[in-house]
Amino acid sequence: MASRRLSEERDLASVFARLVANEPRPVGPGRHHGTHGADDPEPLPAAATIAAAAEAGRRRLTGRRLRRRMVRLLRAQLDAQQVWLGIAAYFDRDGLGGLAGLFREGSGEHGRRAAETMRYLAARDVAFDLPAVGAAPTHYRSAALAVGVALERAMQTARRADAAAGSALSRRDVRTLQFLERFGEPEAEQERRLRKLIAVLASGLNIYQAEALLREPA
Repeated sequence: MASRRLSEERDLASVFARLVANEPRPVGPGRHHGTHGADDPEPLPAAATIAAAAEAGRRRLTGRRLRRRMVRLLRAQLDAQQVWLGIAAYFDRDGLGGLAGLFREGSGEHGRRAAETMRYLAARDVAFDLPAVGAAPTHYRSAALAVGVALERAMQTARRADAAAGSALSRRDVRTLQFLERFGEPEAEQERRLRKLIAVLASGLNIYQAEALLREPA
């Protein structure tokens, strides 16, 4: 049994050595069909190799600053997802199910954008670790403060996206600009709703009435 295993290992080592050296595989005992065996694939043409390298270059996200800013955008999206979910728990505690649902929905939107950003970075050959996200509070002194924190996170995400877009523009990276543009209108809509709610709360209107107003189009 031991001698058989040793023979198999030697055979595998021989095959590996031939593959590395691009040698032909034998067809039958000690015979070859010309330079390559009958089942050997043709060598990859130089033109195809160059084309593959060019495609990889187009796919790769270049520019250290742009890569760094895209990862920072991802962190802001994940942070906003966490904070908004904590705010949803705060409103649930106060029996404001409508507002809680809106913030849970907003948290999900931030999470979906983060997932899209992760897929985009992977598709552009960017090596990254998932950024650490801190704990999110579920207690606030007032509803206005909670909404203000949500607005701050939304604005931070927009700033990160703008910074990444600026780097993409300087590098003429149209693909990244087009990717970032997809987030523009949803983020702007979130900000409009939050600013409207803050204005309503500042007017002294009852929080339950404010909840109903927030459901109306901005």
